[in-house]
Amino acid sequence: MQIITYPSDRSSMADSGPFQLGNKRLFELQKTAVDQYKDEWVNKKGLFAPGGVGRLTNYALSLGLDVDCMDASSVCEGICKQEYPSVNYIKANYMVPLHGYDYIFFEDLVYTLPMISSVAHAINNWQTMMVQIYPKTKTYSIYRFNSDYLDDYFYQYEETGVKYIRNLLSNGTVNIWLDPEELQELEIESIDLDLNFPLPKFEHLPKNNLKYTAIAYTESRKDKSVRLRLFNAGFSKNFQTNQEVILPPAVPERATYRTSGWIQETS
Repeated sequence: MQIITYPSDRSSMADSGPFQLGNKRLFELQKTAVDQYKDEWVNKKGLFAPGGVGRLTNYALSLGLDVDCMDASSVCEGICKQEYPSVNYIKANYMVPLHGYDYIFFEDLVYTLPMISSVAHAINNWQTMMVQIYPKTKTYSIYRFNSDYLDDYFYQYEETGVKYIRNLLSNGTVNIWLDPEELQELEIESIDLDLNFPLPKFEHLPKNNLKYTAIAYTESRKDKSVRLRLFNAGFSKNFQTNQEVILPPAVPERATYRTSGWIQETS
C-alpha cells in the first residue's frame, strides 16, 4: 500500500500537464479512445479539449479526421506551433462553447473523472449547443471500507493532529494505491454516467459503520491495484451551467484563468 498526498498549491507541467511523468501510457489510452470513435467522426468537425500541446489532435489528424485543438494555455500554444504545425490551435477556455463543431472530445476523461476536475461544468455547457460529447460514457466506483492498516498509519497522539488528519482524509487530499484485498468490510458502488445527459450533481455519502469513503480515481486491471482519493466526510458537488469556474492549474497560467458562464473575461 502506498500513501500519496498532493498539496493544493502544486502547479507543474510535470505533475499533471502535457509533460507529466508517465504520459506515454496516458497517450496510449487516449489514442485507443480515438481509435474507438474514429469511424463515428468521419465527415464531422471535431474539437479536442483541453488539448494541451496538440499531441492527440495531431494523432487524430494523421487518421484523416477534421479536428481542432482548444486550450487556454499560451505556453502550450507556443509548443504546439513548434512541434505540431499542422494543428489548428484555438487559445480559449473550453468552458465556453463555440459554434461550428459536431462533437467535442474531452481528452482528460480517458483517465480522470468529470466531478474531480472542472470537466463536468464544460460538459453541461457544451450540451446546450447540441454538440455530441466524447467519450460517451464514464464509469467509476465508490469504495467504502474499514482498514486497521490505515487506522495505524494515520494515528496521531495530539488532538490537534487528530483534527488535522481528519480534515485531510475528508477533502480528497490523500491518495492511496492499494490492492482492495487489503481492505476490510469493503463495499463497492459502481456508477455509470451518460455524458450526453446533464451532470447536475454528484453526491456520495459515507456509511456510519464504515470509516473510509473514497472515489476510485484509477483502477488497474493488470495488477489489481486501485488509486483511491479519500473523502471520509462524503463527496457532494453541484455542476450547473453558467457557474464561475477556475481551471485546474495543470499548466501554470491556468491557475488564474476564469470564466463566468458564457462570458469570456477580457483584460
